[in-house]
Order: sequence, then C-alpha cells, then structure tokens
Amino acid sequence: MSVSESEYSASWNSTEEGYTLVRNIFVVVVYGGITLVTIVGNLLVIIAFSRDLRISRKIANWYILNLSVADLTVGLVSMSVNLIWLMTDDWPFGEISCKLFLLVDYVVTNVPVCTIIFISLDRYWLLTKKLDYPKYQTKTKATAFIVFMWTFCIVFFGVLTFVWIPITGYEEEIDYSWNCELEATYHFEFQLFMIALFFVFPLVTIACLNIIVYRNIRERSKGFVRSKPVATSASKEPISASNSSVNQEQIDDDGTNNSLKKGTSDLSLISLRVQKNDSMAASVKTARKTEKSSVDKKQKEFNRHRKAAITLAVLVGVFILCWLPFYITSLLGTLCEICVPELAWEITSNLLWCNSTINPFLYAAMNLYFRENFIKLLGLKRCLKKHSEPLTSSTEG
Repeated sequence: MSVSESEYSASWNSTEEGYTLVRNIFVVVVYGGITLVTIVGNLLVIIAFSRDLRISRKIANWYILNLSVADLTVGLVSMSVNLIWLMTDDWPFGEISCKLFLLVDYVVTNVPVCTIIFISLDRYWLLTKKLDYPKYQTKTKATAFIVFMWTFCIVFFGVLTFVWIPITGYEEEIDYSWNCELEATYHFEFQLFMIALFFVFPLVTIACLNIIVYRNIRERSKGFVRSKPVATSASKEPISASNSSVNQEQIDDDGTNNSLKKGTSDLSLISLRVQKNDSMAASVKTARKTEKSSVDKKQKEFNRHRKAAITLAVLVGVFILCWLPFYITSLLGTLCEICVPELAWEITSNLLWCNSTINPFLYAAMNLYFRENFIKLLGLKRCLKKHSEPLTSSTEG
C-alpha cells in the first residue's frame, strides 16, 4: 500500500468514526429522550389510576390502565433494546434473547389494539344499556376481558415465535449474530393475515361502534334546544283571573250600595288575589326550576358522552397514523425486500412504538382527572391552580 493510499484510508476511517460518534449522540439524545418520555408518561397514568378513586372507580379507566401497562413495557423493553441495537448496528444478544424479545414486543404492541376495541365496546354498552350498565359491565368482567387479551396474544405470538418452523415446515436463514426478525414475517400470506386480524378487523369494529355512538349522541342532542317556558302563558292567567274577580266584586249580590260591605268585600278579594298570584308565581318558579334541572342533567350527560366519543376518535386516529405505515412497509417488504430501504423500516417500526409515547398525552389532554394528577405528580401546582380557576368559572357558567 502506498503512502497516499494509507493516508486516504486513515482519513476515511477517521471520518467514519466521527460520523458514527455524531450519529450515536443523536440517537441517545433524541431516541433516548422519546424512550424516557414513554416510560415516565405511562408511569404517571398508572400512578394516577392507583391514587385517585375518581379514576379507578370507572370501568373504562381499567382498560386505560391496561393500555398503559402495555405501553410502559414497550418503553422499557422494545424501545430500550432497540436503542442499543441502533447504536451497535448489530443484534448482540443471540437467538434465544432475540426470540424472547420478539415475543414481548409483539405482545405488548398488539394488546393495546385489543384494548381499544374493548374501550369502544364499553362506551357502546354505556349508551345502550343505560341504567343496567353497572349490572352488565363490572370490574370482574373487565378483569376477565383484560386477562383474555394477554392470554390470547401470548399464546398466539408464542406459537409464531417458537414453533413456527416445526408447524409450517418453512425455514428462513436468519443470522442472529447481527439480525433479529420473526420468521413468519417473511411470508406474504402471513402478513395479509396479520393485517386482517390486528388492523382491518379492529379498525372496522371500532369505526362501526363509533358511528353508532355518534348517531346516538346526535339523536340526543336534538332535544337540547331550549325553548321559551310554557309556564309564561300560565303566568298571565292569574292576571286575567284577578281582573275578572275585580269586575265581579263591583257588582253586589243584592244590588245595594252598602259601602261597608263593599269595603270588606274589596279587602277580601284583594287578599284572595294576592294569595292566588303568589301561589301561581311559586308554581311557575318550581316548574321552571324542574325544567332547567332536567335540561341541565341531559346536557351534562350529552357533553360527557360527546367528550368520550371525541377521545376515542382521537385514539383511533392516532392508532391508524402509527400502525398503517408499518403494515404497508411490511407488506411491500415481503414482495420486494430490496424495494424497502433500511431507513423506512426504522421509521415505521419506531412510529408504531411511538403510539405508546403519545397515549399518555392524549389522556392528559382529554381527561380532567388524569390531567390534574399529572400536574400534581410533576410538581406543577401553580399551573394546576391557574388551570382550575378558569375551569371552575366556566363550569359555573
């Protein structure tokens, strides 16, 4: 090797090392920050659930707790291990560790999909069962549904991870010294099955349930247009009745003009008229209060269901945004592996994991009780005080 070639090689190695160092710093700062936010955010959800009875007593929030447990595991396992993988460019843990990692990763990323379905069902049952909802949906049933989700995903992906080759006879040559992939994902038919089972079916189910909820809310909202109270016409009735009594009092029964009798009659009629007016006014006031209380109660119920529907719609929208690119990339990768660059795989995979990062912020933005607990746990009491003052005034209004 000549001197010039030696210098060029040294310069190239130095440049490559500098690039690797900058890249690793970027990965640690950006990706490590996202991983930390995922872990802390979901921990806040779990702590808020455990310490606030206003949150834990609602059945729907038990599904949110389950969602946060899965998302927390994504941050602790999937994203943390992938951070090491990104820095080393190779899989340094071997075959057994790879399969255990894949099992955990596939389970904790697909349990939230099942959870969102049950959250949608819970909202649908709340609207359709109405007063029978507390009897129909209990914590025991919610716990059974949650156990079923985890059991199904563990068994399903456990089979795919450890006994796919003995069952199907297909064998893919995967070098576990630098790569970690699920053998089943190399088959186009399996990718179609996965998309149908864990994306299309949940999406159609959630969309149908949301449409039913939306129609229910829209029908309820038609009766909330305030009209003039009917009692206003009744308030005029005592006046006409009193006028009639006044005209009637001017005519004496025997046609005489006895001033004493007339004065006494006037006082009695005036007293009777005042009593009637007071009685009618009290009746009108009571009727108005009853009407206002009934309308306010229905309005609060409508607002509660509408807010829940909006929250669920946002969760579903984020789910589509995070999962659809991953499945499209996976499907294209099975048809033409060289057509999908490595960067596309990294972006879509991490976008899927980032769904676990976004979820706690959705709860903070949509749920007042979660938001209050987050601010308290983070020590931002001043922000909570500033936030609660306009909220209280708007609620009173």
